Amino acid sequence: MPGIAAGSLLVFISCLGDFVDPELLGGASSMTAARLIYNQFLGATQNWGLGSALSMVLIFAVSIGIALLLKYGDRNAI
Repeated sequence: MPGIAAGSLLVFISCLGDFVDPELLGGASSMTAARLIYNQFLGATQNWGLGSALSMVLIFAVSIGIALLLKYGDRNAI
């Protein structure tokens, strides 16, 4: 069970930060969290306030996932 939790967290973190693959595979129709943040900073609107707020939400989501893994994960699994 700890291995499943650790693997799920690793996949979750890498999926949140990956914006190159949807750009190459999906084109302009696909939208991910990382691409939305990228568009807020470097897009036509350049809404830096919303981009920084969305990036903080992303950071908090990953931090909560890591905190839950540290709290409920098996420390003797190694």
